[in-house]
Amino acid sequence: MSTGPAEARAALAEAYRGEWGAVFGTIVRLTGDWELAEDCAQEAFARALPAWEREGVPQKPGAWLVTAARHRAFDTLRRGTAERSKMAEVAALKAAGIPYRVPPPGARAERLDGVLAVIYLMFTEGYAPSDGNTQRDSLAEEAVRLARLVAAEAPDEPEARGLLALLLLQHSRRAARLDADGGLVTLDRQDRTRWDHALIAEGAALAREAVEAGGSYALQAAIAAQHALAPTAAATDWAAIVMWYDRLLALRANPVVELNRAVAVGMHEGPQAQLDAVDALGTSRKLAGNHAVPAVRADGLRRLGRAREAAEAYRTAEATAPNRAIAREYAKQAAELDQMNEGSVPL
Repeated sequence: MSTGPAEARAALAEAYRGEWGAVFGTIVRLTGDWELAEDCAQEAFARALPAWEREGVPQKPGAWLVTAARHRAFDTLRRGTAERSKMAEVAALKAAGIPYRVPPPGARAERLDGVLAVIYLMFTEGYAPSDGNTQRDSLAEEAVRLARLVAAEAPDEPEARGLLALLLLQHSRRAARLDADGGLVTLDRQDRTRWDHALIAEGAALAREAVEAGGSYALQAAIAAQHALAPTAAATDWAAIVMWYDRLLALRANPVVELNRAVAVGMHEGPQAQLDAVDALGTSRKLAGNHAVPAVRADGLRRLGRAREAAEAYRTAEATAPNRAIAREYAKQAAELDQMNEGSVPL
């Protein structure tokens, strides 16, 4: 059923005010690319008006926009890789008896970034789906397989090894990330005996090799290695993690990385330092509507004993969570804090 232009425009204006940050933040989380995320968010909003006029305003405009932006991001990355690979041309060369040759180093370097981005996006959609409540191991495993192929094909490219290291370290925790009901188990509460320690050893070794080159994937792998190699959550070397985040930020300013750094600062220096670091980010448009901002604030408030404020912050995070597993975790945290509030005696 069609919707009039006025109704569609009004719905889109409301969605822009309330959903832009969530749409943008989802694509940044998936791709790590600000410019691509902004382009995809803008494209999704641009496509929404004629679609909503023609088909009607969807029940969940935010979910519609996130899906449209995510598809645009995946298509953009996949198209960039496909255009470069030109499989039809390879088949024609083979039929003509012309041998296939690996591109020269300069050309290969130009192609590598797009290939790695597609693999990372594939892994992220398997490891932490933006549109569901369960991880898709087969998709994540295929991404790991492709990362291995690329690293083997480009042994002199540190970022290829860095991406493989990052995926191995993240994938090593897959068995411990969800509980029996499909709920998210946060890193500090995971049963580390269920982690795949062979993958951790391989990933950590690759990270050590790649990190000296200082690429983004390698630095993220170094951070993941600090978490994976700690025998307990309490034994995590948070000072080292802050240092790696500083190096990552030196490559390119990124408010999402700064937010993650705020968590590490809070674990290293205390919850007030965490809140101060979050507040220092200000009202970045690129973080507007990102569920992680109120979640990080909630964690700091909880550790400071400000249970009522923390519960409210978790509920805010729940409303913008990218999938149901994360939303359930925020709701659980808020409910536990509500029980603490009910049990307290006002003075």
